[in-house]
Amino acid sequence: GTIITGDHSDYGWDARSIVDGQKVGISGRELCHAAWQAAFDVFGESTQDGHSCLFCCGSSCSTGQQPLILVALGPQADALEGLEVPKNAFCAQTLPQVDLLRLGVDVFLTHGGQNSF
Repeated sequence: GTIITGDHSDYGWDARSIVDGQKVGISGRELCHAAWQAAFDVFGESTQDGHSCLFCCGSSCSTGQQPLILVALGPQADALEGLEVPKNAFCAQTLPQVDLLRLGVDVFLTHGGQNSF
Protein backbone atom coordinates (compact mmCIF):
# COMPACT_ATOMS: atom_id res chain seq x y z
CA GLY A 1 0.00 0.00 0.00
CA THR A 2 1.61 3.21 -1.15
CA ILE A 3 -0.68 5.19 1.15
CA ILE A 4 -0.07 3.33 4.42
CA THR A 5 3.65 2.83 3.81
CA GLY A 6 4.15 6.46 2.79
CA ASP A 7 4.80 9.58 4.83
CA HIS A 8 1.37 11.22 4.58
CA SER A 9 0.57 12.75 7.96
CA ASP A 10 -3.08 11.65 7.86
CA TYR A 11 -2.81 8.17 6.31
CA GLY A 12 0.84 7.15 6.31
CA TRP A 13 3.30 4.93 8.11
CA ASP A 14 2.97 6.57 11.54
CA ALA A 15 -0.46 8.15 11.12
CA ARG A 16 -3.67 7.16 12.88
CA SER A 17 -7.25 7.99 12.01
CA ILE A 18 -8.74 10.96 13.82
CA VAL A 19 -12.26 10.66 15.19
CA ASP A 20 -13.75 13.54 17.19
CA GLY A 21 -10.28 15.09 17.44
CA GLN A 22 -8.72 11.94 18.91
CA LYS A 23 -6.22 9.63 17.23
CA VAL A 24 -7.69 6.11 17.05
CA GLY A 25 -6.99 2.77 15.42
CA ILE A 26 -3.68 1.44 14.22
CA SER A 27 -0.98 3.09 12.17
CA GLY A 28 0.17 1.99 8.74
CA ARG A 29 3.30 0.58 10.42
CA GLU A 30 1.24 -1.49 12.86
CA LEU A 31 -1.04 -2.80 10.11
CA CYS A 32 1.90 -3.80 7.89
CA HIS A 33 3.86 -5.35 10.73
CA ALA A 34 0.87 -7.44 11.83
CA ALA A 35 0.19 -8.68 8.29
CA TRP A 36 3.85 -9.34 7.45
CA GLN A 37 4.61 -11.11 10.72
CA ALA A 38 1.52 -13.29 10.33
CA ALA A 39 2.62 -14.28 6.81
CA PHE A 40 6.15 -14.97 8.09
CA ASP A 41 4.78 -17.07 10.96
CA VAL A 42 2.50 -19.15 8.74
CA PHE A 43 4.55 -19.49 5.55
CA GLY A 44 8.09 -18.90 6.79
CA GLU A 45 10.83 -21.44 7.15
CA SER A 46 10.70 -22.22 10.83
CA THR A 47 11.30 -25.92 11.52
CA GLN A 48 14.68 -27.38 12.38
CA ASP A 49 14.84 -29.44 9.20
CA GLY A 50 14.25 -26.33 7.06
CA HIS A 51 10.66 -27.06 6.00
CA SER A 52 7.86 -24.57 6.29
CA CYS A 53 5.31 -25.29 9.00
CA LEU A 54 2.63 -24.92 6.32
CA PHE A 55 3.84 -28.09 4.60
CA CYS A 56 5.21 -29.89 7.61
CA CYS A 57 3.32 -32.78 9.17
CA GLY A 58 5.78 -33.51 11.95
CA SER A 59 9.28 -34.95 11.94
CA SER A 60 8.40 -37.31 9.07
CA CYS A 61 7.69 -34.45 6.65
CA SER A 62 9.23 -35.19 3.26
CA THR A 63 7.70 -32.57 0.96
CA GLY A 64 10.75 -30.31 0.97
CA GLN A 65 8.59 -27.51 -0.48
CA GLN A 66 9.35 -23.96 0.59
CA PRO A 67 6.94 -21.22 -0.40
CA LEU A 68 8.61 -18.02 -1.53
CA ILE A 69 7.27 -15.01 0.37
CA LEU A 70 7.53 -11.73 -1.54
CA VAL A 71 6.98 -8.52 0.43
CA ALA A 72 6.79 -4.99 -0.99
CA LEU A 73 7.91 -2.79 1.88
CA GLY A 74 7.45 0.72 0.56
CA PRO A 75 9.82 3.61 1.21
CA GLN A 76 10.34 3.31 4.97
CA ALA A 77 13.95 2.58 5.98
CA ASP A 78 12.77 0.86 9.18
CA ALA A 79 10.01 -1.19 7.53
CA LEU A 80 11.19 -4.52 8.98
CA GLU A 81 12.33 -3.20 12.36
CA GLY A 82 11.43 -5.66 15.10
CA LEU A 83 10.24 -8.41 12.73
CA GLU A 84 11.77 -11.84 12.31
CA VAL A 85 12.15 -12.38 8.56
CA PRO A 86 12.43 -16.04 7.49
CA LYS A 87 15.04 -17.25 5.00
CA ASN A 88 12.40 -17.93 2.35
CA ALA A 89 11.22 -14.29 2.29
CA PHE A 90 12.34 -11.72 -0.25
CA CYS A 91 11.64 -8.18 0.89
CA ALA A 92 12.18 -5.14 -1.33
CA GLN A 93 11.08 -1.53 -1.38
CA THR A 94 8.98 -2.18 -4.48
CA LEU A 95 7.93 -5.20 -6.51
CA PRO A 96 6.22 -5.40 -9.93
CA GLN A 97 2.89 -6.47 -8.40
CA VAL A 98 0.80 -6.68 -11.56
CA ASP A 99 3.50 -8.64 -13.40
CA LEU A 100 3.84 -11.09 -10.49
CA LEU A 101 0.09 -11.60 -10.33
CA ARG A 102 -0.01 -12.29 -14.08
CA LEU A 103 2.62 -15.02 -13.59
CA GLY A 104 0.36 -16.66 -11.04
CA VAL A 105 0.58 -16.94 -7.28
CA ASP A 106 -0.91 -19.33 -4.76
CA VAL A 107 -1.70 -16.71 -2.09
CA PHE A 108 -2.00 -12.94 -2.38
CA LEU A 109 -2.32 -10.89 0.82
CA THR A 110 -3.77 -7.50 0.02
CA HIS A 111 -4.75 -4.32 1.79
CA GLY A 112 -7.37 -3.64 -0.90
CA GLY A 113 -5.43 -1.08 -2.94
CA GLN A 114 -6.05 -0.16 -6.58
CA ASN A 115 -3.84 -2.91 -8.07
CA SER A 116 -5.18 -5.58 -5.71
CA PHE A 117 -8.37 -6.36 -7.58
